[in-house]
Amino acid sequence: MDDEVYRKKLLTYSVLVVLAAVFSSSTPLLVFVDLPGAWTVTLGIAAIVLFIYATAWFGSYLRLTGAQWAIAVLLALLAWVGSVIYLVTRKPNAVEA
Repeated sequence: MDDEVYRKKLLTYSVLVVLAAVFSSSTPLLVFVDLPGAWTVTLGIAAIVLFIYATAWFGSYLRLTGAQWAIAVLLALLAWVGSVIYLVTRKPNAVEA
């Protein structure tokens, strides 16, 4: 595996994942932008699709085995589920006057 090609692919993967994070409406970058509901949903869907594409693209480049694919998918689901559980079980912070 050529190190230069690997670094370029890794950089591309990183950019795609960061873009997916920015497209999700929960990022600090989009908190200050008041988007209509349709745009929020569209960007959320785009974030999911972009993340899945980036994972499949980079995983294919790395020639992951079946077990490695399973681990990559399980870790992605675990992060998503963990985030959902954390946010669903939190109570709102008290508003200071």
